[in-house]
This record gives sequence, structure tokens and C-alpha cells, in this order.
Amino acid sequence: LYSLSGRRLHSMRSVLRERKAVVVPSYAHFVWPAFEAGHVTEVELGDDCVEMHTLSSAPRVFFLPDLLSDEECDSLVATAEPHLREAMLYHPSAQRRQDTHVSRVRNSTNTFLRNLGPIDPVQARVLALLAAITHVPIDETETLSEGIQVGHYERGQHYRFHHDYLLRTHGLRTGTAGGRNRFITALIYLSDVDAGGETLFPLRDGDAELLSGLNPYNLTCPCEAHERGLRVRPRKGSAVLFYNLAADGHMAGALDPLTLHAGCTVDKGTKAVANVWIYNKPVQWHLFREQGSE
Repeated sequence: LYSLSGRRLHSMRSVLRERKAVVVPSYAHFVWPAFEAGHVTEVELGDDCVEMHTLSSAPRVFFLPDLLSDEECDSLVATAEPHLREAMLYHPSAQRRQDTHVSRVRNSTNTFLRNLGPIDPVQARVLALLAAITHVPIDETETLSEGIQVGHYERGQHYRFHHDYLLRTHGLRTGTAGGRNRFITALIYLSDVDAGGETLFPLRDGDAELLSGLNPYNLTCPCEAHERGLRVRPRKGSAVLFYNLAADGHMAGALDPLTLHAGCTVDKGTKAVANVWIYNKPVQWHLFREQGSE
């Protein structure tokens, strides 16, 4: 049992004091309630707390302002910068060149920090924060996330419409392995952007009408054609958190197609982000290295 602010309830007295509680089966993960847009929850993190703003209930999208300090953002960027490479479609544990290919849906550069050696204190804090917020222990085990990926966008670069959940899992075969998939995305903005670079969810609040005629492979800036969608402007240190899998059935891998989103073209300045993909079930990354990419 959890309170509506995400606090674990350990006694009946605490349940009665809260009056309302979130019931989580022993086999499932905690999922933040789908409050209406504009609702603000204070998430308790020990002696501290962070604000979590509901941006949309369908898909479930939340905004966390001031999650990281400027210094923490700068540290992640500095660690990644010498290792940034052209964005590829591959899994972070791929070690062979033939297991990768240049992405056709984004033209940014990125790198996985896990591949660069032991994590530093800033990376450890990021994982600990996200573990506390999501109640998925990614800070204790590497099998529930891909680690931290840092991405960099120059002026004119973008990430076209896509889903973060995996339909092909590069040898892991998510669809036939008990529904194993990317459960949650945490997208942290590591810089401000002078113009453009928003994250766009065109199907905000279940607006399925927009799905008709949507071309996810449109090379032009997707933001201009979808005025009704949810747009999140990059703000250094803030984060967007959303659920790629359905609240009911997430352990079976039930997908939420409403999580379609895009990274709008950077019109002025540059954009730096950190992605953390959290899985619903443990993944043995060494199996990917053995099987290779599809």
C-alpha cells in the first residue's frame, strides 16, 4: 500500500490516517495515479521532497522541476562529451559494429555512461533519485535499466515521432519473454534551449483523432503540424517522466501507444538531455551480446 504522495504505508493506522491509498499487488510495480492535468504532488524523498506536476493523464506524463542542480547537469554533460557519437539504433551493451546502424529517426549524438566505466557520485545520485520516485530499484541492480544515456542536439537536429517501448529487442525478444520492456522513461534536460527543442506528445489526453494521418517518419519539424499536442519546453535540471506501458497490465508488457512523442527541432542554441529507461522486469544484458542485434 502507498499513499497518494507515493509513500509506503506499513501499518493499518497509517492507511486509516491517509484515508486513500494505492494498492499495488506483490507481483507488480507502483504506478503514479493518473491525476488530472495541473495536479501537483509533493514526492517525499527522505528529508527532502520534489514536486511532480501531472501534465497528462493519458498518456501518463509528469514534469519534475529542479530535479538536478546546474552542477549535476554540467557534470553529466562533461562526462559524456568526449564520447558522443552519431545516434545509432542499438542496445547499450552492443559490442560489435555489425550490431548497430545509424538511426533514421534522429540526427543527434549520444553515449551510454555505463559503457565508460564505474559510475561516479552524480550518476549514482540520479539513479537513486529515480529509484525513489518510481519505486523501481534501479540504483541497486543494473538489470532494471539501461543506465544513463546522454544525448546532444545541435541547431537543426531533432528526434522524429517514436515510441520508447521496444517492438524488437535486438535478440531479447521482449514480446515472447513475458512482456519484458521499457516501463518508464525519465528524460532529464541538462541544458536550456534558446528556441525549439521541445518534447511533443501529439496524443495528449487520449486525443486519438490526431492519430489519423500522422506520419511518424516526417523529416520536417513535427511541432508545427500538431498544435493540440502536449509540448514540454527544455529547462535545465527539470525532467519529464512517463509510462510507456499501460498501468493495468504493465507486468505483462501491455503497451500504451498514446506515448508517441518527438524531440522538436532545435531552432537556436543546443540541447543536452539524459535518458533513463526503466524496465518492468529484469533484463540479462549479456544475452544481447551473445545473440547480437536483429
